[in-house]
Amino acid sequence: MKLFLKDKFIAVLPPWERFKPTIISTHIFQTFIWPFFVGLFFFTFTILVFYLKNLITRIIEKGMDISYLLELIAYSSTWTFGFTIPMSTLLAIIIAMGGLNGDSEIIAMRAGGITYPRIFRPFFIFGVFITIFLLWFNQEVIPQSYHEMRVIGRKIWAHDPIAILEEGQFTLLDKTENSMRTIYLEKIVKDKSGEDEIFHIQIRELEKIDGEMKTTRFISAKKGKKMRKVYTGADGKSPPKSMRALRLYQGYVFTYNEKNKSFQRIDFSNGFMDIHIADKLTDDLQLDKEMTSFTFRELNTAIDDLKKKRPLADGDQKTNLHKLRMEFHKRLALPFAALSFLIIGFPVSIVNRRSGKGMGLGISVMIIFLYFIFFLSSDAVSEKGGLHPMLATWLGNFVMVALGAYLYIKRASEGAFTLLLSHIGKKISGFFTRRNEQS
Repeated sequence: MKLFLKDKFIAVLPPWERFKPTIISTHIFQTFIWPFFVGLFFFTFTILVFYLKNLITRIIEKGMDISYLLELIAYSSTWTFGFTIPMSTLLAIIIAMGGLNGDSEIIAMRAGGITYPRIFRPFFIFGVFITIFLLWFNQEVIPQSYHEMRVIGRKIWAHDPIAILEEGQFTLLDKTENSMRTIYLEKIVKDKSGEDEIFHIQIRELEKIDGEMKTTRFISAKKGKKMRKVYTGADGKSPPKSMRALRLYQGYVFTYNEKNKSFQRIDFSNGFMDIHIADKLTDDLQLDKEMTSFTFRELNTAIDDLKKKRPLADGDQKTNLHKLRMEFHKRLALPFAALSFLIIGFPVSIVNRRSGKGMGLGISVMIIFLYFIFFLSSDAVSEKGGLHPMLATWLGNFVMVALGAYLYIKRASEGAFTLLLSHIGKKISGFFTRRNEQS
């Protein structure tokens, strides 16, 4: 399309041509996208192996339905994307810029008049799209994945209670609004018949009393095993029913009565005690959604409902409101980590001109470690330090952007920032000079 003007013409591009990426942008983006996918696979695989290795091993050993394993990996991978996508953007920009620096392409671009902001533009556009995607992903997809992971965990628990138990740590058995049960064991050993035996077991039952969760029952046993109990109808005609259970041997039960302020001890050192496990647990999960399973709208609704209860009746309501606000702001802050990592990754990769591709992973891990120190400690900082939940959760992003801006001004602005400040200073000085002359 041409526009003639006094024997000359000016080329007028159609709208779709104006937004077509240039050769430089396409080349820069191509150097970035492959390290991004490699980083996404690397970080996701690392987290999954660390998080699920023991559970996957037990599922395979127990000969469970392979669908449990596939569903668990699928939903766990979805959950990790909220963390690994921002991590991958940082690794990708450092490797991409390191490669361009190593091949002297950045020097060639700068010699051709291409500025650093122009080089950063493709990365920034990608970061904006990733941030928008993660805002939706964190609000709608990840909560559902959390919920499905809990459902699968309960299915595995109903199928084989020992399969999800971890040696040397507490495992949640069940939880409602007013009560919960946890179990701890030291080791799991196979007996001669190939069945699992568990040793040195502790089970704690907690109930909400005066707004706080307190231990009301404590069970300690030397060993135990899984079993299935069969019940027949009282009339002898009803079909038999079965229930899974953990049978504990050689132990004690300690019960605390809050009203009477008294303890009761039951000794079954010469007998056994059964901990029953319902087969149908997935229906109950629909009524017991945890905060991590809330969508964005559900979080807003829960916060508004608690705000309406003024004054807040007890400390428990204030704690719940604080937790809801923390979860709300975390859902917003984490997607912007992708942009924050790009902003700090760009000047870092310029400063390390000779690092090439080899230093990319090491630098990325250090920056990621620094960011997640701020992000994961935000609860403690907000609760004990009195910092507002929004400031606590966004602190990591603020630090990354501030460091990135400092490094860019220090090493990559080439005096442009100083000239800008000087220009602004002259404008302000001239404004006040004119006002003084007029007065």
